[in-house]
Amino acid sequence: MGWAPAREAAGTDWMTPYLGQLLADPYEAVRFIAYRSLQLQSGYEDFIYDFVGPPRSREMASDQVLQIWSESLGDATAPAPELLIGTGGQLDRRKFQQLLEERDDTQLILNE
Repeated sequence: MGWAPAREAAGTDWMTPYLGQLLADPYEAVRFIAYRSLQLQSGYEDFIYDFVGPPRSREMASDQVLQIWSESLGDATAPAPELLIGTGGQLDRRKFQQLLEERDDTQLILNE
């Protein structure tokens, strides 16, 4: 979500809630890339976040991104069920959470 050609091909309007969720990801590298990509989103250029901060701080940042995004939506935002965006542009948090719970977060250690 930070690579310019991908952003151009896919558009960027839908990315913010996913990048916000990734700020609370268990993996540091994912959080770092999500934060860097989030700063490319309009209105988040100056967003402050510590990708190695305590878990509660990262969760609060994630919630803050979703709150800002939700408040910025207009009523005319079209639903996009394939992106889990419903009527009025609201994120389908129930389905979003269900998918997160199905994710395998088994820690991997790769020796180099």
